[in-house]
Amino acid sequence: MKISNKRTRSQSSLRPSKIPLYRPVSHQMSREVENVIKDLEKEHRESHYLDEEIEISRSKSQTQRSLCKTYASWETNNDLLKIKISVLEKELIKEQNRLNETILENSELREKISSKRKIQQNSKRAINELEKQLKTYNNPTENNANLDGIDFFQKRQVNLLRCKTARPKSMIFEKSKTLELTERTLPSSKISSTKGENELYKVSRPYESIRIVNLLRKMIENRRILLKEKQAVLDKYTSHVNYLEDAFEKIKNATGMVSVEEIAAAFIRSESQRSHMHTYFNDLTIEIEELEKSFVTISNSINDLKLLNCKGETLAMSSKNEILEKAKQTQSKNTKALKELNQIEASFRVLGSDINRILKLCEGLVENTEWDIKLEEFSFMKEDYIRNVLGKVEELIHFISSSQKQTSTWEFATQITQNRKEMKNLKEFLEEKDISNDSKVDTLKGPASVFELRALTEMMLTRKKYR
Repeated sequence: MKISNKRTRSQSSLRPSKIPLYRPVSHQMSREVENVIKDLEKEHRESHYLDEEIEISRSKSQTQRSLCKTYASWETNNDLLKIKISVLEKELIKEQNRLNETILENSELREKISSKRKIQQNSKRAINELEKQLKTYNNPTENNANLDGIDFFQKRQVNLLRCKTARPKSMIFEKSKTLELTERTLPSSKISSTKGENELYKVSRPYESIRIVNLLRKMIENRRILLKEKQAVLDKYTSHVNYLEDAFEKIKNATGMVSVEEIAAAFIRSESQRSHMHTYFNDLTIEIEELEKSFVTISNSINDLKLLNCKGETLAMSSKNEILEKAKQTQSKNTKALKELNQIEASFRVLGSDINRILKLCEGLVENTEWDIKLEEFSFMKEDYIRNVLGKVEELIHFISSSQKQTSTWEFATQITQNRKEMKNLKEFLEEKDISNDSKVDTLKGPASVFELRALTEMMLTRKKYR
């Protein structure tokens, strides 16, 4: 890549100063390549960090899924669900923040990669332009051919002008010879005429020489312009080559690479690394999209859990309301039952006083009947006791009713008392004889209610009063 700096004196006079007018593209490209390599290393580190965070988020998502599966079996425990849902919401907020951070990092990485792609494209364009310039400088035959063509055209024009001037010169030379001969032969008058012709020749000849001089000046100016352009191009080429040599020497000193092939292979490797980084970045974007999808699914599952919790709360509230309504109904029933019991107690107390009167009236009527009734025991309000008392009262009522309708009953009773025969049960005796003809008494085919017994006793008392 080295170029011989041997030049002519004219070229050395037109040699520019050592201070470069601008920085070449190769130098900028080397710096940009170093910056790109540093940025790629940073991106590689950031990608490792992102991989670790993604693995952590995956593990957390798996734990959350397992927790969601366990929460599905814990629908009844509303308090535990609320606590766990709050924990999950906090974790969700943390994951949302992490996702936002990863998305921001992803966007920054995309911007960096896009900028680096632009830089790479610009660098490729600059390299292509340099290659074209190198090709043009490496094959100077084309430029020389163009210059030779221009020189040939200009030389041709000069030769044409010389030919044009040569013809009148030859004519003038011939005329001058003829004039000399004529001067020798002709008189002085003719000599004056020849002098006028010579003056005309002298007037026409300067005009042609001025034209030739102008053409030569134009040719010289064009030549100078071409030389300046060539000199500028050569200076640029040499400056580019010098910068390239400096860049290659720096790369050699930094990397230890001696040949250009190794440096080119290193650049190719860096491009392959860039392609790998692009693929890795695409994989990261795909994983981030999958994480976003998993985040959406987890949020949906959490919303489902919240809905289940709300449903459980609604069911609990509805069941609670039903239980309260049932409790109110039972309370109303209990109050009604208590009222009925109080009414029954009051009625039974009234009946107790009436029964006491009946017993006092019936003490001397029936003999050989054992009364185990004690009025003090009415306060206990036992069903068996009440049934026994009412049964005995019923027997008395039957006996009294039978004694009113049949006159022979008293004689039969006195015979029984006198003879002290063994009697059957009064109830069986009444059933065998069918003494009672009262329709109301006959209709009692089972244990009568308290109200019916009360009505019967009131009827008996009224009958006894009207006797």
